[in-house]
Amino acid sequence: MVRAGLLKVVLLLLRMLQGLADHFRMPPDSPSDETAQNAILRAVRRGGGLLLRFGRTIVSPATRNRLRWFAVKLSGPRVPLAMSDKINGGRVDGLDFSGINLVGYLSAEIGLGEGARSSLRAAKRAGIKVSCFDFKSGCSARFLERIDCENSSDRSYAVNLFHLNPDQLLVAYVMLGKGFFDKHFNIIYCVWEQSEFPDDWIPAFELVDEVWTPSTFCAEVIGHRIDKPVIPIPHNVEPVAAANLDREALGLPKEAFLFLGMLDCYSTPERKNPLASLEAYVRASSESSRESYFVLKVLNSHAGKELLLSVQRYQARCPRILVIDKYLSRRAVSGLMQACDCFVSLHRCEGFGLTIAEAMCLGKPVIATGWSGNMDFMNEENSLPVRYELVELKHNIGPYRKGYFWAEPDVDHAAKLMRRVMDCPGIADSIGKRGREKIKSDLSASKTGHLMRQRLQEIGLVFSADRLDSRDPLIGNQDCSS
Repeated sequence: MVRAGLLKVVLLLLRMLQGLADHFRMPPDSPSDETAQNAILRAVRRGGGLLLRFGRTIVSPATRNRLRWFAVKLSGPRVPLAMSDKINGGRVDGLDFSGINLVGYLSAEIGLGEGARSSLRAAKRAGIKVSCFDFKSGCSARFLERIDCENSSDRSYAVNLFHLNPDQLLVAYVMLGKGFFDKHFNIIYCVWEQSEFPDDWIPAFELVDEVWTPSTFCAEVIGHRIDKPVIPIPHNVEPVAAANLDREALGLPKEAFLFLGMLDCYSTPERKNPLASLEAYVRASSESSRESYFVLKVLNSHAGKELLLSVQRYQARCPRILVIDKYLSRRAVSGLMQACDCFVSLHRCEGFGLTIAEAMCLGKPVIATGWSGNMDFMNEENSLPVRYELVELKHNIGPYRKGYFWAEPDVDHAAKLMRRVMDCPGIADSIGKRGREKIKSDLSASKTGHLMRQRLQEIGLVFSADRLDSRDPLIGNQDCSS
């Protein structure tokens, strides 16, 4: 009785704080939108934010995480799925073994959202039925992406696939309840970018039966820390550019060579390292006679004001640095990639590298740091990896802790590669074509869907093949079109 009462109090406190956080940290529709209505909404949020900050002062992030885990322990052991050797009509204990319950930020305009949509595409291509749960707690992004799946609370399928990182899985446990996890085979699909895995994320793996992750890099890092199956199943990449979205429509120079870099300020700007790309461009452009520009696409700039000031200082040094600071649809972002000539990512670490893979899929030569998850599909034949050295963090940066390591890309080498693609168009085109072939071959929705279905069959979850997409699941056929 006391235990149940304490659990109710802890869950009430956590859900109240999470609800406040989810409500008041929603981003504005546009950083530059100054309509009266949005001004009023921002004022209301600032007032509500005072209550939220008061609550967070009393209950720090670390304390909230400990409370979440305390709630898990108070709830008692998770009841596992009772697997049976004999599956009658594809069901065990009333659960359907022909599909998955997909939980994630499905409509969020962030990489985690695109990762979840990637699994949705793959499952459908492989004939795996999907019940979608568009989870929204614990995420600051806009939720405006359209998804080809009706949002449902139905959990009749035997498998829960959580497209959430471990810290967010604890949020899901608090918000959805223990019953959501019990008597299901729970899989977490998570991503991590560094070679050291956070200690405070480890307990969350007790809530799942196995782990899926998009790269061998992630699989090795996570696999060293937990005693559960860790299966690399890559994201699939299917960028489709918006029709009639050319350079003129985007407000970009028509004839110049265009480099493109991308940054989401919610994704730890120090990790994405856009200033290194700008510095490499300044050095490269000063030694090339070809007219060029560097286009930096920024998302959620309201969360990275200091970074934007640094970018503006680079613009003062080099007026050929252009910034697109507004929300674009997924199709428009693909159109922007298609309109540019070379994609640049001097990141310090990547769990997978979705934008890198998307640019390669569109046939663009890619210059990117040659370390971490992106090296699953990048090599010196199909892209331009940048040299680096591993450096130790001297202080905490977001979720990345002092003493962890990440890559410091060689800016001079990146500048040299930039000059190469500008001055040697034949080589750049050849690299872009080989990159496109690699992505089409290895990262199609059909191929990753086949891997998903194969793994589910290996662990005793049988899926009928009579609902397969008409396209062969072993052949990459995504539309990397303009």
